[in-house]
Amino acid sequence: MAYDPTAGFPDLDTIRTEIGVPSTVLTDDQLEPIAGAAQDSVVGSYEWPGVELPAGLYQVFLRETARTIAARGLPLGMVGTDSEYGVARLTTRDSEITRLGAPYRKRTFA
Repeated sequence: MAYDPTAGFPDLDTIRTEIGVPSTVLTDDQLEPIAGAAQDSVVGSYEWPGVELPAGLYQVFLRETARTIAARGLPLGMVGTDSEYGVARLTTRDSEITRLGAPYRKRTFA
């Protein structure tokens, strides 16, 4: 998945700045496929007027990218395996992604 930082999508350095992950932790070779997958998700799931990415979808893209990066070191998305209350899983949905992307969601009917 090649990442294309055009049409309002940020370049890799901007992504790093926005989500707070330095290049010493995540190289360009590691970040590019993650950003490419998030970009494919946004382009495939949402539609918007014009060419430039709206602010809400820019945030959706950043959150999807950040969630993937954060989950990289968590086997099966499990956290707190040593916590007092037992194992917890990362949620499959992010309410902010749902809220920010709602006006642009592609509607499909079966």
